[in-house]
Amino acid sequence: MSNFLRKLSIKYRLMAAFSVLFILSTALAAGVIYSTVRETVQDNILAELRASTDGIRNTVQIAAHVSIRNRLRAIAEKNVDILAALDAEAKAGRMTEAGAREEAKRI
Repeated sequence: MSNFLRKLSIKYRLMAAFSVLFILSTALAAGVIYSTVRETVQDNILAELRASTDGIRNTVQIAAHVSIRNRLRAIAEKNVDILAALDAEAKAGRMTEAGAREEAKRI
């Protein structure tokens, strides 16, 4: 190999040396860029995943709160209807006021 290089003119030896240096520096630069881009992409993916998770969690919490509030409101409205019916029964004389109160407690 060394005899082959010695037989070449200085122009070809310089061109070979510069080519090797260029290929090595390009490979090194590509490796650095790849690792930097990979870390950046991973960080961005994790940030987007966190944001999506937070959004989903907030949506589920809001839906649960609204559902619970609506359910409690429906129960309260039903109880008001029951008490109004018992009050009407007592006022109509079909049951005593004490009996209506006992029935309300039982219900």
